[in-house]
Amino acid sequence: MNPAIKPDLAKVKDCPGLIRDTHSGALLAHDLEEKRKFIEKRNASLRTVAENQQLREEVNSVKKELAEIKDLLKLVINNVANGQNLKF
Repeated sequence: MNPAIKPDLAKVKDCPGLIRDTHSGALLAHDLEEKRKFIEKRNASLRTVAENQQLREEVNSVKKELAEIKDLLKLVINNVANGQNLKF
């Protein structure tokens, strides 16, 4: 690296062993243990996001199924109220 060109470096929040080149966005490790911790924290965060998305999808599926059940119950109640026999 040309000594006349000094990269702009910034500390990474909550990771004292890492610095970021603000020009390129590169994450630089000057402490390998801190780098490992950072990667573990990032991976845990990504897993949490994926788990939350899966839970949202499951809740939406249950809501849809519950709405279908409610519609069927309304149909049964209306048929019984109108004196119709239900055959299954």
